[in-house]
Amino acid sequence: MKLRDIIFIIPRKLQEHRPPAIQAVRHYGLFRRLHRTHCPKGYDYDWAGISKDEAEQGNTAIIIFVVCLVFVYLILAAQYENFLLPLPVIIFLPVGIFGAFLFLKVCGLENNIYAQIALVMLYWFVRGKTPC
Repeated sequence: MKLRDIIFIIPRKLQEHRPPAIQAVRHYGLFRRLHRTHCPKGYDYDWAGISKDEAEQGNTAIIIFVVCLVFVYLILAAQYENFLLPLPVIIFLPVGIFGAFLFLKVCGLENNIYAQIALVMLYWFVRGKTPC
């Protein structure tokens, strides 16, 4: 097997076996397995473009979510002037939003501008302060 054959085999196999909704992490794992099984010793691979950025960043979305949650808690604590009152808001707001999206899905409705306005209103009601 020649180098040019290996270069073209791996992308073809990834295209054939990649479902449209596959996650990037699973895609990278599949590529690593194909590299181990099809490439001879001494050959390596490198990512480029968006794939390189995703491979380097890893799973930073969880860290960003936690930092945002801490900032929201601190802002709500400053607004309520209490460290305990923001806890129910932070706990029940995602539950309420999830319930609204579940209701939309179960009823077969689409997420249009009216549903998004209702979600903003739900946010204000759960928070306990209406914008008016």
